[in-house]
Amino acid sequence: MPHQIYRQQDLTGIELRLWEAVTSGEEVVAQPHETVRADIIRQIAMRIGVQGNTQRLLLRGATVTGTLDFEAARLLSTLELTNCDLEVINVEQATAPAIYLRGCHFSELRGTEVHTDHGLSLDASEISGKVHLVGASIGGALTMDGTKIMNPGGRALVADGIHVSQDLRCNAAFEADGESQMIGAEIMGQFSACGGKFTNRRDLPALRAPRLIVRENTVWRKFRAEGDVDLQGAIIDGYMHLKQCHVTGDMDLTGSVIGGSLECSGATFENTGKIALDLARAHIKQHVTLRNGFSANGQVLLAGAMIGGDLSCEGGQFTHETDSAILADALKVDGDVSLSTRFFDDHNVAEQFIAKGQVTLTNATIGGSLNCMGAKIVNDDLVALKARCLRVTRSMTFSSETVIKGAVDLRRAAVGELHDIGFEWPAKVFMRRFVYDSLYHPSQPSKADVKKRIRWLNDRSYSPQIYNQLAQVYRSEGYDEYAESVLISKEWAQRTKPWDKLKGFVLWVTVGYGFSPLRILIWLGALEVLGGILFTIFREDIPPRNANAAPFQPWLYTLDLLLPVINLKQRDFFIPESTGLWLSVAFTITGWILGTVLAIGVVHMIKRSD
Repeated sequence: MPHQIYRQQDLTGIELRLWEAVTSGEEVVAQPHETVRADIIRQIAMRIGVQGNTQRLLLRGATVTGTLDFEAARLLSTLELTNCDLEVINVEQATAPAIYLRGCHFSELRGTEVHTDHGLSLDASEISGKVHLVGASIGGALTMDGTKIMNPGGRALVADGIHVSQDLRCNAAFEADGESQMIGAEIMGQFSACGGKFTNRRDLPALRAPRLIVRENTVWRKFRAEGDVDLQGAIIDGYMHLKQCHVTGDMDLTGSVIGGSLECSGATFENTGKIALDLARAHIKQHVTLRNGFSANGQVLLAGAMIGGDLSCEGGQFTHETDSAILADALKVDGDVSLSTRFFDDHNVAEQFIAKGQVTLTNATIGGSLNCMGAKIVNDDLVALKARCLRVTRSMTFSSETVIKGAVDLRRAAVGELHDIGFEWPAKVFMRRFVYDSLYHPSQPSKADVKKRIRWLNDRSYSPQIYNQLAQVYRSEGYDEYAESVLISKEWAQRTKPWDKLKGFVLWVTVGYGFSPLRILIWLGALEVLGGILFTIFREDIPPRNANAAPFQPWLYTLDLLLPVINLKQRDFFIPESTGLWLSVAFTITGWILGTVLAIGVVHMIKRSD
């Protein structure tokens, strides 16, 4: 529709003042109830019929009638409207030095592919419909501090593919009611939304910005969202701060790349029964902080994430009782992971790490330490801490204040040093092929400490590896005696049937399962004394084979019976009868038993040395 061209004599008083002031850049302040036609503003901004070099069109407090239509137009003046009431503003495919709409009220902004040499500002404005900035190119900053875009049930802000050369600001009580969408947006400066609020209804997304690019920092302190926030595949070259933010829905950073730290201290994420914070396959090049009042009611997903610094969850609260509260399969952390309670300097508890639901670290890799001091992990009757195939380069720490209600799965896990002094392990701990290089001892371990450690192993389902592992650690630390105690306990633990227990008892009392083979000499000596006495008493029951036989030697005869593989010829010269016969058989069998036990013990000893 063509626009009418006005002459000066066609203008009202305020319109004439605006016409004359544009060349000097002075602001025109409207009196109460003064109105300006939208076409007049269009004509002046485009310098149609205006003499001289226009600079800035500044208008304050006016009511603008009609649609302010700059579609495909070229504005030669900066457009700056303050506290004005308008209807629809259309700047689609327009080009302008800058557009500032501060404190204004209007129903819709149409800005598809608008181009500004400098900034676009909607600060403190109230829009009762949609702001449409798809494909826009803003040469300066896009500021919406204190802006309210109210289009409940529809789309509030649509800025797919927008390019902002400086900062994007949505601070100071910014509010968007309706879906906001910034797919593939590129912000060359900082994206700040401190105190901003994005809201949508009926479980719809509040903010959709997949593939968002921010070349500096993203600062969303005290940011609020009611609905999902979709930042999948986002690239943020600086840090991302979500301190004290509150998101009701899924905060989705799947596959995102953050060049600095992700700071979520004091943040709250609520999405009961679903994913609350999604960092799956994300790459955060520095630290991730989920502490100091952090709370997630819903799952925190870290599967496949890579963190270049530390993962700190000190004092965090994680609740997802139907599944894993923290799901971190294949997580890779270059620094430390802290799932611990945060203490004051005087060690009074300030904030306790609590996970209601499973903590899953299956196949995770931690380049530093895993600290669970004072943690409380609750998943009754199920696995509470699942760390199968976990790799921890330095230490894994549990303290006397650590509480785990549920099973612990450490199968195939490997840690550098295990700290668990004072920790009461739960009844079910799966430890098959769990490997640790050393145990933390505040001082030299006592025999009582070793017995407690052995009970720790005996309470588990039998696996020879877990005993061999503990013995290896004690031996590497120079405690050979303790290592032997562990291995002897292994021998007892592997025998569950009565016959096996009897054989084990014989091996223990005779050769100490091969650790004390010389113990059999004590038995041999005791039997030699006993046999010598008995055969002396019953020597009449052991007559010689013939009259030319040498005199009977009860001590030598006993020794000949007890040494089955050595023939001292005593058995060849005498024929036992009656009681002597039974005694001879008993000592012969005992000798074979001792010989067999000694052979078994020697074999055990050789196997251990190998």
